[in-house]
Amino acid sequence: MSEHTPGLIKDLKEQFDYIIMDAPPVGVITDAQLLASYADITIYLVRQKVTQKNQLAIVEDLYRSGKMKNLGIVVNDIISKDYGYGYGYGTYGEAKKQKWYDKLF
Repeated sequence: MSEHTPGLIKDLKEQFDYIIMDAPPVGVITDAQLLASYADITIYLVRQKVTQKNQLAIVEDLYRSGKMKNLGIVVNDIISKDYGYGYGYGTYGEAKKQKWYDKLF
C-alpha cells in the first residue's frame, strides 16, 4: 500500500460507478485485507475441489470479527452429478449442525 492509495481510490470513485479490485486470496497475502477498507463489498471466490477448507476458516474468522465488511462468497466451477432441479426425498429429523463452509464440499 502506498500513501497515494487513498487519493487514487477517491479519484476513481468520483469517475466511476463501480470499481473492481482483484487481490490474492486472504491468508496467502494480506492485500485483500488492506484493500477491504476501501471496498463497499468484499467477495471471496471459491473453486470447488481447489480451495482448501482451512482457507475458508480464515474467511469465516474475518467475517465474524468484523474485519471485512459485507463479505460474500461465490462458489465457482461446481461439478454436480445430479441433474434436474434438486427435488427429491430425504429424511426428517434433527440434523447434525455443520459449519457453513463444510456444506460447500
